Amino acid sequence: MQFRNEFHNLTMLKHQNIVQFLGYCYETNQTPSKFNGRTVLAETRSRALCFEYLHKGSLANYLSDEFRGLDWHTRYKIIKGTCEGLNYIHEELEEPLYHLDLKPDNILLDKDMVPKIADFGLSKIFCKEQTLTTPGHLGTPGYQPPEHIERGEISKKFDIFSLGVIMIKIVSGPEGFSKCADMSNDEFIDIVGKNWRNRLQATWRGSLLDAYCNQVERCIEIALSCVEYDSNKRPSIMDITKMLNETETEIGTSMLLEVDPLQLQFPFETDNSMMSCSLQLTNNTNNQVIFRLVPKSPDYFLGPLWGVVASRSRCTLVVTRRDRLVNPPVDRDEYFTLESSIASNHEIQHEISDDMDTYNHFFAEAKENGREMNRIKLTVVYGPPEPGKDTIQIPHKRCSKTTSEITLHSKDIPNQQQHFKLMTSNELQVSDIRDTSLDVELVVGRTEEKNKITFLLERIIEEIIILPIHGIGGIGKTTFAKLIYDYFKTYYRVWVYVSPRFDLNEIGNSIISQLSEKESETNERQVIHSCLTKILSGKEILIVLDDLWEDNPFQLEDLKTMLSLGKSSKIIVLVTTRSEHIAEKICFNHKPYKIEYLTSDMCWDIIKQRSGFEARYDKEYLMSIGREIALKCRGVALAAQSLGFMLQSMTSDQWIKVKDSDILNGSVSEEVSLPNNVLASLRLSYKYMPPNMKLCFAYCAMFPKGHKIVEDDLIYQWISLGFIKPTKLLSPMQLCKEYIVQLIGLSFLKHSVSLTTLGGHEKGVALFTMHGLVHDLARLVMSDDILDGTEQDITGGRSCRYALLTDCGKPLELSMNYPEEVRSLRFLDCGHIKLHSDSFSSAHSLRVLDLRGCSIYDLPTSIGELMQLKYLNAPNVKEVSNCFTKLSKLIYLNLSGSQMEELPWSIGEIESLLYLDISDCRRIQSLPKSFVNLKKLVHLDCSNCISLTQQVDKALGVLNNLQYLNLSRLGAGWYTIQAAPLYGVPEIIRGFFKLRYLCLSYALDHTFAISQSATNETFSFVECICTLSTLEHLDLSHNCNIANVPERIASLRKLHTLDLSFCIRLVRLPECLGIMHGLRNLNVTGCSNLDKSTFSISKIVALFPHFMVHTNDDESSSNICLLRHANPEELHISGLDNVKSAEEVKSIELIEKQRIKDLKLKWTIDAPRSVEDVEVLGDLVPPSTLRKFNIEGYNSVGFPAWVMGIKHYLPNLIKIVLCDLRKCNSLPPLGQLSKLQELVMEGMDSITTIEEGFCGGARAFRELKKFHLCHMGNLETWNTMYSYGKSSVKELMFPNLEEVSIGDCPKLRLKPCPPRAKRWEIENSNDVLSSWIEKSRFVLPSRFASKTTLIVKSSKVPLHRWRLLHHLPSIIELRIIGCTDLACSSRKIMQYLPFIESLWLEDNVQPELPKWLGDLIFLRELIIRRCTQLSNLQKNMQHLTSIQLLCLSECPSIPSVPECLGAFASLKELVVRDCRGIKSLPNNILAKLQLLYIYYCPELVEWCELEENKQKLAQIQNKIFYFPSYIMEGKSCFSSPEDLFDDDVEYAGFYALREIMTQKQAKSLFEALPSPTPDARTTTDLTMSSRLVNPSNYASTVTNPGPNYAARNAGAGAGLSNGFTASAGYEALPSFRDVPASEKPTLFLRKFPMCCVVLDFTDPTKDVKEKEVKRQTLLALVDYITSATGKFPEPVVQEVIKMVSINLFRVPATAPRENKVLESFDLEEEPVMDPAWSHLQIVYELFLRFIQSPEMDAKMAKRYIDHSFIIRLLDLFDLEDPREREYLKTILHRIYGKFMAHRPFIRKSINNIFYRFIFETEKHNGIAELLEILGNIINGFALPLKEKHKLFLVRALIPLHKPKCVAMYHQQLSYCVTQFVEKDCKLADTVIRGLLKYWPITNSSKEVMFLGELEVVLEATQPAEFQRCMVPLFRQIGRCLSSYHFHVAERALFLWNNDHIEGLIKQNNKVMLPIIFPALERNTKGHWNQAVQSLSLNVRKIFMDHDPTLFEECRKKFEEEEAQEASMRSKREDRWKRLEEIASSKSP
Repeated sequence: MQFRNEFHNLTMLKHQNIVQFLGYCYETNQTPSKFNGRTVLAETRSRALCFEYLHKGSLANYLSDEFRGLDWHTRYKIIKGTCEGLNYIHEELEEPLYHLDLKPDNILLDKDMVPKIADFGLSKIFCKEQTLTTPGHLGTPGYQPPEHIERGEISKKFDIFSLGVIMIKIVSGPEGFSKCADMSNDEFIDIVGKNWRNRLQATWRGSLLDAYCNQVERCIEIALSCVEYDSNKRPSIMDITKMLNETETEIGTSMLLEVDPLQLQFPFETDNSMMSCSLQLTNNTNNQVIFRLVPKSPDYFLGPLWGVVASRSRCTLVVTRRDRLVNPPVDRDEYFTLESSIASNHEIQHEISDDMDTYNHFFAEAKENGREMNRIKLTVVYGPPEPGKDTIQIPHKRCSKTTSEITLHSKDIPNQQQHFKLMTSNELQVSDIRDTSLDVELVVGRTEEKNKITFLLERIIEEIIILPIHGIGGIGKTTFAKLIYDYFKTYYRVWVYVSPRFDLNEIGNSIISQLSEKESETNERQVIHSCLTKILSGKEILIVLDDLWEDNPFQLEDLKTMLSLGKSSKIIVLVTTRSEHIAEKICFNHKPYKIEYLTSDMCWDIIKQRSGFEARYDKEYLMSIGREIALKCRGVALAAQSLGFMLQSMTSDQWIKVKDSDILNGSVSEEVSLPNNVLASLRLSYKYMPPNMKLCFAYCAMFPKGHKIVEDDLIYQWISLGFIKPTKLLSPMQLCKEYIVQLIGLSFLKHSVSLTTLGGHEKGVALFTMHGLVHDLARLVMSDDILDGTEQDITGGRSCRYALLTDCGKPLELSMNYPEEVRSLRFLDCGHIKLHSDSFSSAHSLRVLDLRGCSIYDLPTSIGELMQLKYLNAPNVKEVSNCFTKLSKLIYLNLSGSQMEELPWSIGEIESLLYLDISDCRRIQSLPKSFVNLKKLVHLDCSNCISLTQQVDKALGVLNNLQYLNLSRLGAGWYTIQAAPLYGVPEIIRGFFKLRYLCLSYALDHTFAISQSATNETFSFVECICTLSTLEHLDLSHNCNIANVPERIASLRKLHTLDLSFCIRLVRLPECLGIMHGLRNLNVTGCSNLDKSTFSISKIVALFPHFMVHTNDDESSSNICLLRHANPEELHISGLDNVKSAEEVKSIELIEKQRIKDLKLKWTIDAPRSVEDVEVLGDLVPPSTLRKFNIEGYNSVGFPAWVMGIKHYLPNLIKIVLCDLRKCNSLPPLGQLSKLQELVMEGMDSITTIEEGFCGGARAFRELKKFHLCHMGNLETWNTMYSYGKSSVKELMFPNLEEVSIGDCPKLRLKPCPPRAKRWEIENSNDVLSSWIEKSRFVLPSRFASKTTLIVKSSKVPLHRWRLLHHLPSIIELRIIGCTDLACSSRKIMQYLPFIESLWLEDNVQPELPKWLGDLIFLRELIIRRCTQLSNLQKNMQHLTSIQLLCLSECPSIPSVPECLGAFASLKELVVRDCRGIKSLPNNILAKLQLLYIYYCPELVEWCELEENKQKLAQIQNKIFYFPSYIMEGKSCFSSPEDLFDDDVEYAGFYALREIMTQKQAKSLFEALPSPTPDARTTTDLTMSSRLVNPSNYASTVTNPGPNYAARNAGAGAGLSNGFTASAGYEALPSFRDVPASEKPTLFLRKFPMCCVVLDFTDPTKDVKEKEVKRQTLLALVDYITSATGKFPEPVVQEVIKMVSINLFRVPATAPRENKVLESFDLEEEPVMDPAWSHLQIVYELFLRFIQSPEMDAKMAKRYIDHSFIIRLLDLFDLEDPREREYLKTILHRIYGKFMAHRPFIRKSINNIFYRFIFETEKHNGIAELLEILGNIINGFALPLKEKHKLFLVRALIPLHKPKCVAMYHQQLSYCVTQFVEKDCKLADTVIRGLLKYWPITNSSKEVMFLGELEVVLEATQPAEFQRCMVPLFRQIGRCLSSYHFHVAERALFLWNNDHIEGLIKQNNKVMLPIIFPALERNTKGHWNQAVQSLSLNVRKIFMDHDPTLFEECRKKFEEEEAQEASMRSKREDRWKRLEEIASSKSP
């Protein structure tokens, strides 16, 4: 009852001081119980309430007296919060709620010490002012009021009494209430008050001290009044709250600045000369407050420690100690005094400057004048950094300007439904200047052709389709391709303009850029192919190659090869070309498609559309004229479009002139394919252009064909060249835009259809291209005025006005005769050529200079002589001098991407400048003072200037003519409040009265820190923006502080685009947006908290994929019915809890919406429902086309029927997400989704186990690659193996898993073994790491040696207890992040990580590296990041002899790079990032490095810049140094150092650098890097999941030896006694690195005798030194074999085989379990482990690497690896140690592959082992491993199968089903048998009959395994073979169906879940049904298991639906047989009855 009561009461409570109720869950268990004499399973139910987690626990843990413990601020906060919570339940609820058990244990504290009242189990709901009595006592003694103890009364005053007791204990400690009972109230108040005054006066002085003491006394008075004996004298909770508020007001009037904290704690670090801590000052007054912080010892602290805090704002002050302390002070009396006073605006502006003297003078005068001042004493302590807090970053400059945060409160937005009359979605839906979609209604005559092609493409099943589309220029090939492009919206889509200059690398880069959404610019073909292989695989992709001209067959073959790189994908390639010859060459598997000419009627339709014909008054007169014009278009769409638009503004007389034009008539010829027909119409359109517009159009010939023209660039070039003559009505800019509109209308320009972002152009930038024929016309018009260097026949000596050149390395005189005449100069593709200093010095008339295609370090000084220059485009220049500031006429300047650290100081002299682009200038920190002179600027782009923080407001304050302003990511690289980039901008924003475009993406969060006050400040800033009435485009995306949009935004009447994407705190949009008719584009992508229920239902389709269900006005229905006619590709339905009836859900017919590929269904958690979730979901059956499915917030316990049979409904699912399904206590059978690749389960609180029901049958999760478990707090067990028997292990649940992610699953344990995943990530899930036995008996089979990456985060389990490491094979990469204890013995770490190659240590607090690090001798890469306490590297790195890469990042305490690294020849790469303690590098490592990378290490960079050190660094091929004051040097460098760490990509160590280098500098860098191994991957991702250098194969990890291992007897080697040798003394041999290369082979042979000595491991204390020497020698041999570069000579082979034989071929003693029958083996029992494993493992590894080595000659080695050797190797498979069998399996497989002559013998020997096992012993430990080897061998058998192989199947494999222990190897056996059936389907009958022969009779678990294998075999069986064996087979299946063991019956019924088997049965329905019908019918009527009944009904329905007649016949026959049987049974019973009667009658 108490549970129900608490649940009911908690559902009503929502308050910050009431513990938050999250949900309710229950668990149902089944326990055996007797019922009617039978044992049945009865259900018992356990219930639990789920609350929020509160970090600090209960208040009872923090009660203490007034002398110690919590400070007064915290105590008062707890008192006030408790009172507010009590006030809520007493006064603010409709019906008051009395807690009745208020005590410290029931007051919980969160991490910020905010109190929350909990435990409402005894609470009661009462009518107001009601008092009741109860017979029993409630509450806790000591907190019960006297009236309840004496009379049982309950009222509000019950809780008030309890509150009083709590308040007394908070103020005076746990004994306070008993003390106050022994004295008077006044005496108690006086004593406690004095005690608190003594404590508070250490911090406060003056009026503030008095105010706090008064607050203490007032709290005691209130508490004493609450415990009055008379309840009527106790105050109400409202009175208490009011009195507390009054004490706060008193303090508020006394305090000028609120200080947090009151104690400055400096994190003590011995190696850090500077220690810092922060102080937050809050001004809650309405005045400005000036302050200074005065230290007792000012010499020790850095200034400035003073400033001004604006009204209602706060600032953060960083206090830094600069002296070095060896030890922290103990008794040092150190403190600060914070003085503050009110200052006027005049004083701040005129009397106070930014220096200490003026502040000292101010406070001295204030003291003399008696001005009000506050003084607060702040004590100082030294200690370790507080856990969980980052170290404070000390500013580079010694200044600490404070930036206030405005704390204005926004007005509440009315919570009512809002209607928006605009389109809103995740993408801009309305077509704008950048939209690439076509208006289908304007495309004439191509619909039928489009449908034909799309129908064809959808039905071709090949992985790649290349369809060429050819036709004459202008006929509409691109338009037609765009129609098909728009049709395939569900595909990944790519559009590439090829152009006549065919560049295969450029095409590949374009495809990569569009698919990855990252710019790719590599020129390495191999890198491009590698990227394409990865990015094209497993996807459906449409690629359009537009305008192909290349006819070289070799180039076209290379193109086709590149497009075919994807695997398991479907790629459609459309190629448009004018040449039929090229189309025939490029076509791949379909003949080319020729675009047909349009009919004259179609051309006339186009002309009518383009000319607005239907709106003309004279259309009847023009009809015949227009038709004649259409006839002259000759069926070409481009001609009709151009003429149509031209005719739009013409009179009827002009129409006639066009019809009769000589140009148009003269072009008509019999050969319609000639381009002159199209050019004629284009020339006619050109003829009617205005003169200036003709100049503008002709100038477009300057751009290469297919080039993307940027709108702003084109406009400013037109203006610079004087083409634009402004009018009285239009400015030059407006006139240019008008010309562009006209050119687009004429089809002379068209919007770019490419989806790439060219050269970093952002959204909002318009790009145009020209049709090839239009470009030809422009070139024709320009004639000799243009010089195009891309044409091959161009030579010098020409004169021209406009030049497009491809060589900037020579003077203009060599390219033209008269360079002084050139007006416009552009260089193209000159990135590899250095700009000549005199390239354009002679071009005195130059107006336009475009250097975008050049590689420029510094602008040549000769630019300053180009006095006519108006347009300068010089992006990515390295350095910028003052030369260009002399260009007084310059109006356009683009310096984007420059590496300059500051703009020229004289830039203000270019007063005519209109356009300035300094985007991506990431080093600029401030704007020059002269910037204010650029008052004519209309366009300013400062985006991505991440360091620009100073002078921004001053510079912008005078730019009142700005029309375009982009401040995206401004100052994003600075995160301190003192450097806020937009500080002051809100005040000046109102002055931009001409602004049209404003982008503040990523900008506001750096100005206003993310907080509530920052939200208010941001809101005020946006309100200022709303005053810009001319604004058309506003981008506020990616600003977390935006929670609301002001209503004032309605004043922006010209606004057409509003981008609020990824404003993640945005909750609501204002209602006024509904009346903003001009607003066309609203982007709310990523606004996850936005309430979309207010969106206009009239525009609901525009919101897709989002749809919010809400209740209609009548409250009886919802708006979900609006989805009835919608059929989008992606649909996210939220708010399903608002559905009112199941009928309205059914009405939308979701299952019919076949276009949906992605579906998300979301319910609001804990919201009330009108319809149960299970009923809603039952009617929301998705279409079968669904690919991705997400269910969130579902609140029912179970799933509807279609989910339980999801395989039949959603066969194409590739991803499913189950999130916050808190009540679901079972999982659907997702394992049968054959295409499922990714599965996410999160927040499913009721799931405790993942087991076999999740799989739904055999071969579950065959394609699953990624599995994520998150926030599964109650999940206890994941059974990774599943079966249907009691103890048998059958199949791995996730056989092909690649990634496993487990987070926040604290109780989870995996049994019996972990899945074989390549990548593991475990976070805050300790049991997953530790809850393993040392090594399980079960060893997973593997097809090949796998390599594992393991990432462990936030683990509290010590490393030595990470037993999971035992079970993961071949861990080669380990990341340890945020783990507390890395202690582990060297022995264990070598067992855990014997051959690890990459180690990543991050966010760990240990002061030194783990001791075991030195034992990782195979370690190649060590990355140490953010280990702030780490200071000693030298100690544990001395033995890392294989290290190749060392990365040290953000480790401030590291003093130096270890000297020992110099001894390692392997070290090639060193990365040091933000390690300020490292000031130099050891000399001995510099000579060996190939790459050195230093980032943000100023002193180290200075050291590298010294002349004596430059020579030491000269031999390093690749050097990258970066710090703001330095420029990168070296052989290889980037355009900007910040390219290495993009703001959108989390820094991922050196792997990010490698990937960028791979793309940008592959050739120069990879020549210096070590070559990857043959199987290495060619690409690297940012998460280290791929590697540039793959290690060799390793086998399983190591575990401890078993305790019972007996002594081994050696089988080889002289001098051995009892199998061991005595310590004979070892010869001291040098290491390989200490001898020259010529002596290494000899040394290699000398080391072998040392390894041939077998030592005694049964005694751990014996021969300890010798054991270690042998281990180190073995490791050295392994390393030598791995790195060998020449063929091994015969002595080496002989020694290797000898050493291996001596160590491995020993005779194990009889183990305790040897005589046991194998079926009695306990799978959990520990196997016997060999104590010598530390040596044996290395021997195995050595032998494996030797066999794999390409330097091993198989012919020579065959003499030593002979039949005898193989026999002895096979004998070892019977060893119990699973680790040895894993190695043996891999080694024998490699021998089989390399020694072809031994193959028959190996197969024969394995056969003999099988025969002995089957017919004699039935005991062998290695059957599973041998079968796994055979599985790979059988897989390689050639077809047709040889007879001996078939005999092996019949005589060995099938009889292997006979032994009782078949469960131990059944999975491998099943695989081998299935391989035979798949290779030869005729063997199916043999296999099935063999299974029936050995079918178990009494062993149900074995029967289940046989049924699983049978399903796999039947899946590969053809109908003819099936018919041969179907009768005996289904008789056996019928017996299984009738089994009383429900696992057997259930597994047999699962056969009908297999589509292939179901098809076979249906084909033979007439034979099958009569056999199994009786069993089905009996199951449906009376089987005891409900699941079997349900499955039988489903199978029964399948038969009934397929053949109702046959079914009815079988049913009647069954009934007849049943009747006959019943009759016989009745007769039999009657006979027995009569016999009993006779017997009884004759008995005495």
